[in-house]
Amino acid sequence: MKNNSLYFILTECTFLRYYGPIIEAAKNNKIECNVFLGRSNKYNCPRIDKNKKQIDTLSKEISFNILDISDVAHFKNRNFITVEGCGIKNIHESNRIYSLTYMTDFNTLYKKYIDKVHSVIFPNKVFPVLYDIKYHEKHLYLGSPKYDIINKIINIEKIEKVYRENSINRDNKKALLLFPRNRDINSNAITFYF
Repeated sequence: MKNNSLYFILTECTFLRYYGPIIEAAKNNKIECNVFLGRSNKYNCPRIDKNKKQIDTLSKEISFNILDISDVAHFKNRNFITVEGCGIKNIHESNRIYSLTYMTDFNTLYKKYIDKVHSVIFPNKVFPVLYDIKYHEKHLYLGSPKYDIINKIINIEKIEKVYRENSINRDNKKALLLFPRNRDINSNAITFYF
């Protein structure tokens, strides 16, 4: 493993939405990426056979190495990326740990890992403010790899088809509203910020 490598802790397959774009950018800059597979015992656990097969395929497509979480303690003085501090208890203290926020889960998880990471990466400055998280020197506002989509990933023809089929004027401003599941609709207040 090269010194100019990145190390990722993967305890839930949904983290790949965040890691994938980072790994692709790293590959383009000749940085090796290594993904430690952990266990979550949830539907999206990377150790479930179906999920592991998809991870194996993805590792070949975007070029990353797969390692076992039990080996993470042997790596020192490296740069680790995690989501919401997942898996940091296994990482040697000599490492720099960067934690990405996962949607709004940081609202309840942040306090558990802020003292153990080098930096927390927020999509923007609004997120911690909305959740009354005081500014901390460890905060970075770099966007989110999950949402900051590069045009080459998007199929422009499919987008144009959606515009045509739905008579959407591409020059008008648009907003996508994602509502909670029907079972949760009464327990959520929806606030609009303009």
